[in-house]
Amino acid sequence: MILKRIKNTLLSISAIVFLSGVGTVCITPPYALADTKKEVQTAVDDLSDGHVDGTNKIKSTIRDVINIMLFLIGMIAVLMIVIAGFRFVTSNGDSNTVSSAKNTIIYAVIGIVVAVMAYAIVNFILDNIA
Repeated sequence: MILKRIKNTLLSISAIVFLSGVGTVCITPPYALADTKKEVQTAVDDLSDGHVDGTNKIKSTIRDVINIMLFLIGMIAVLMIVIAGFRFVTSNGDSNTVSSAKNTIIYAVIGIVVAVMAYAIVNFILDNIA
């Protein structure tokens, strides 16, 4: 009974998330995640030359990994916020459940902030490497 209720809840949350447009982020092509015109131009030049030197390839690989990780962290954080919001709404005034839901939301937001800061630091370092 409880497992069926949890399954139905998760399916409902998933449907709401994807129907609200958040799910469209999941199918964003990698080239749409490029930060600047310079990155897009560099990628086009690399493809047209047919080769990439070692440094650019390493930088590109690191950027791709960081972009994928940031995307996954964002997806997980949004999911955790939705789950915590659902727990908050269905807590029926139970102080333990309310505080647990609030903590989950706070930690999810902190996770997003740390991920964005790490992304900025890594990109700053990669842009300043000779």
